[in-house]
Amino acid sequence: MRLCWDLSFDFAVFSTTYQGQPSRVLDDQGNTLCTFAVKQHIPVAFDQVPPIVWQAFLAVEDRQFFEHVGFSWRGIIRSIWVNLKQFKKAQGASTITQQLVRLLFLHNKKTYWRKCVELWYTIIIELFFSKQQILEAYLNNVYFGGGMYGIGAIAKGLWDISVDKLTYDQAALLAGVVRSPSYYCPLYSLEHAQQRKKVVLQAMRDCHFITQTQYDEALVNTITVFSAHHDEHIVYIKNMVQAACANSRIKDLYHGGYTIQTTFNKAMQEHAQHVFVAHVEKLQKELTMPIDGGLLTIAVETGKIKALVGGYKYTVSQFNRPLMAKKQMGSTIKPFIYAAAIQKGYSFNQLELDAPYTFTSNGVVWSPKNYNKKHYGYMTFAYALAHSNNIVAIKLLLAIGIGYVADLLKMAGLGNDIPFYPSLALGCIDVTLKQVVKAFNVFANGGLLVEPYFVEWIKDANNIKIWRHEHMQPVRFCSLSVASQVNAVLQYACKKVYKQSCATEIIGKTGTTNDARTCWFVGSSPSYTTGIYIGCDDNRSMGKHIFPMHTALPIWRDIYNCLTSSKSIFYYDRLLTKKYIDKWTGQYTNNYDNAILIVQ
Repeated sequence: MRLCWDLSFDFAVFSTTYQGQPSRVLDDQGNTLCTFAVKQHIPVAFDQVPPIVWQAFLAVEDRQFFEHVGFSWRGIIRSIWVNLKQFKKAQGASTITQQLVRLLFLHNKKTYWRKCVELWYTIIIELFFSKQQILEAYLNNVYFGGGMYGIGAIAKGLWDISVDKLTYDQAALLAGVVRSPSYYCPLYSLEHAQQRKKVVLQAMRDCHFITQTQYDEALVNTITVFSAHHDEHIVYIKNMVQAACANSRIKDLYHGGYTIQTTFNKAMQEHAQHVFVAHVEKLQKELTMPIDGGLLTIAVETGKIKALVGGYKYTVSQFNRPLMAKKQMGSTIKPFIYAAAIQKGYSFNQLELDAPYTFTSNGVVWSPKNYNKKHYGYMTFAYALAHSNNIVAIKLLLAIGIGYVADLLKMAGLGNDIPFYPSLALGCIDVTLKQVVKAFNVFANGGLLVEPYFVEWIKDANNIKIWRHEHMQPVRFCSLSVASQVNAVLQYACKKVYKQSCATEIIGKTGTTNDARTCWFVGSSPSYTTGIYIGCDDNRSMGKHIFPMHTALPIWRDIYNCLTSSKSIFYYDRLLTKKYIDKWTGQYTNNYDNAILIVQ
C-alpha cells in the first residue's frame, strides 16, 4: 500500500483491503466443515465509538497516545537496553501508531531494519493525519481472533451489537484481546479473556477512565458471548487444521483461498457433539461438579479421524482434551497385558487364583484389591479380562515379565516412560485419549497398528495440490491370531458384562483410575474405534460410586447405535476355531449359561 502525501487525502484509504479468498475445510463427503474467512467489513467512524471504548485501548496499549509524536524515545531506549542485556531481540517499544504501521505496511518479524522503517512510516502518518484519524484506523484494522478484524466486526461477532452499544465492561474485554488474539479471544477461551479483562479494568481505573465503583462492579460481572455465528465445537477442529497447515508452512488461511480436505465426517461429528454434551450436562447436574472429557473416533483400517469432541464447551476451555489431556489409563491397559500373555504361549482357558494377595517390592508392601473388594477363587483368564479382575492381571503381569509388557506398550504408542512396577497392571501410566484409541484399535484391525490423522490434502487457490498426507504402512503390533483371541473375549465383555447390543459385532473395555478420577470406555465395531474419557480437569475424584458403566459407556452406546457400518463382523484368523469354555474351570462345555466363547 502506498502512502499519500496530499494533506486533503481521506484516511479511509488506510483501511486494510484484504485481497484473496477465504479457505475452506471439507469433510470426507465434500461438505464444508468450517471456513477461514475475514469478517472485517464493518467500518466504524471515530465519532461512532464511545469514548470509554477507545479509552480502554489507550489504558493498556498507549497511555501517552495524545501526547507523543508517534513513538516514545524513552520506550525505544529501554527496549534497546533490555535487548542488549539479553543478546536478542526480546523486547520492543510499540505505540498505537507503530502498531497501525505494522498492520498496514509491515510484518511482525523482529528485525532492527523493520524497526527503522516502522519509525519512518510512523513519523509520516503522525505528520499527515490527526490523532482521531489514526485511532479510527487502528480500531478498524486491529485483529481480534476468529478472522475478525476491526472493532465493528468483533462487537457484531461476540454480542451481535453495533459499536455504539458497547459497555465499558465489554470494551475492557476487547482491549485485552489485542495483546494475543490466539490466547485471549473469548471465542477460544472465555476464561483467559476474563482474566485479561481484569488487567485492563485496573489500567482504566488507574487512568481515571472508570470509577472505583465501576471497577468493583465489573470485576464480579462475567461477560457471556453471542456464539450463534458458529458451532463452537468445530473450533477444536479448526485449530487443529490451522496448526497442521502451519507445520506445513501454510499460514495465510484467511486470504489464501486454500481447500483443506480432512478425514472428518460432518454427520458423525455433529452426532458425537450432541450426544457428548447432553450426557456431560446430565453428569454435571447429578454430581454438582465441572465434569468434562473428550471423545475420538477413528476408522479401523486407516486411522482416519472421523469425529473429535475436545470438551464440553469450547467457550469454557479451548483445551483439546483428546490430544492434550494426560490421564492414567486404568483398566483399559488390561487387554494389552493379556495380548502379551497370549504371545508368550498362555491361553484364555487357563486358570489363576483370585484371592487376597500381598507382596513386597523394593521394600514396599502392597495388598491390591479388586474394584468391588471381593474375591472369587479360581477363574479363567477369559473371565478375568472380561470382568476386569485386578488380582489376576497383576499375577499375570509378574509371570510374563514387566519389561516384556512395557516393551509392548511402547510399541503400541502408549508412552516411553513406562514404570516397572506391578501397579502397571492397573494402568498407572499417563496417556492421552488419542494414544488409547490408536492402541486399542489393533484388536479390531487384526493386530495392525495405524497412525490417526485428519488432513488428506491441501490445494491452493489455483486448485493445485500443494500437500498430501503421506500414508504409512501399518505396523504389525501382534499376530492376527493374538488379536482374534483378545477380540473374542472383549466381544463377550460387551455382550454379557456391559450388556451392550449393536447392529454389528462390537468389542470394548472400561477403565477407572483411583477414586474415580477418570472413567474410560474404548470400543470398536469392524469399521470404527471410539474412545471416551470423563473426569474433571483438576483431576479431583468424582465419587466412590462413579464407574464407566454410568459415565463413559452410555455416551459410546448412544453414538454407536446411530452409526452405519460397512462391515458387520470382525475378521478372524481362519486357523482358529470357536469354543465354549466354562468360565470357572476352563473346560469345554455345552452349558452356555456358564460359558465364555473364545477362539483357539
